[in-house]
Amino acid sequence: MDEGMHQMQQMLADQHFKSAVGAIELHKLRNGKYPASLHELKYLNSMDSAMFNFVEYKSFDSLYELNVKGEYPSLTGGKEMNKINLKYPKEFWKGLGCARSNAM
Repeated sequence: MDEGMHQMQQMLADQHFKSAVGAIELHKLRNGKYPASLHELKYLNSMDSAMFNFVEYKSFDSLYELNVKGEYPSLTGGKEMNKINLKYPKEFWKGLGCARSNAM
């Protein structure tokens, strides 16, 4: 059962990572620059704001770094931690301002 929970965490991390990319890129489109922090993002619903638990963001002059937080508590209630490991192909990054990521 824990393997199924781990797969669910991987899927949630994937969803939140991609939501973060979308919100960051939309901010750039609307404002002409990337946000200084994720807290500058507007019009997030309560599901989108959960991304703060799954990603780490750093802003640079005209680019950004977005990393997946690597470990999450097991959903079975134990003290063990599950590792999240996301990797996306080169095509995913095309046209984005993400210069560095542990998902590259």
